[in-house]
Amino acid sequence: MTVVVHWREASPYGPSLEFVCQVGDMGGARALARRASAMAEPDKTGRLSASDPLGAVAARFPGELLWRPVSAGGGKEEWRVGADAARRFREADVERFNATQEAARERRHDRRHHHHHR
Repeated sequence: MTVVVHWREASPYGPSLEFVCQVGDMGGARALARRASAMAEPDKTGRLSASDPLGAVAARFPGELLWRPVSAGGGKEEWRVGADAARRFREADVERFNATQEAARERRHDRRHHHHHR
């Protein structure tokens, strides 16, 4: 028995990711989501029928997590393979996000502490 599960997350840090996998059961999908540090857990509503085109994609890599960034414009990127790769992609986004936040905090801090009196 295999299931194909498809789900998306909404990330505050950068591109949200879309996931699909062909696994033995929902537990397998959840385990992949955890390995990928996904921000959303798959659930039964994400189960796809055998005829869904995404099922064919997932079937090429059984047991692997397939993922792609969801662009704001709705364009579709190529599917990438691997929960670990998804986690690294996400970690890079989080680091970029945190660096941007930190830089903004420092700029605000500098503005408050350097009033130039003419």
